[in-house]
Amino acid sequence: MPSPSDALKAVIEPLLELIEPGPGRTASFQNALELGREAWNLHVKCDAGGGDLETALDRASQRFARDDVPASEARLVLQMLLDRKRALYPGDDRVLLDAVAVETEDGLQLKVTWAKLGKIH
Repeated sequence: MPSPSDALKAVIEPLLELIEPGPGRTASFQNALELGREAWNLHVKCDAGGGDLETALDRASQRFARDDVPASEARLVLQMLLDRKRALYPGDDRVLLDAVAVETEDGLQLKVTWAKLGKIH
């Protein structure tokens, strides 16, 4: 099983391809991480019987909506990421508690805090 960081990066790969170099790069990477973490956790929670996926997607879409991104577009992105998570890591039931973009000498990196079976890693 890949590390949580590698797995999340694979799920958000289509969003990473859209990030342009420049001063807003870290913020864009962080936005992609937040969307990916939300989609990942929706998959884990709903597959474990933790609620209705459609309702959960609607609520998440409202939280990610902004002036320049309506909830309907946020929902499409979340659905795409959820589908990628389901396809790439269907049995991975780790919950991603936090995902942080970090700028290093080697470029953008991410740090993921996750939990499973009541333990924080």
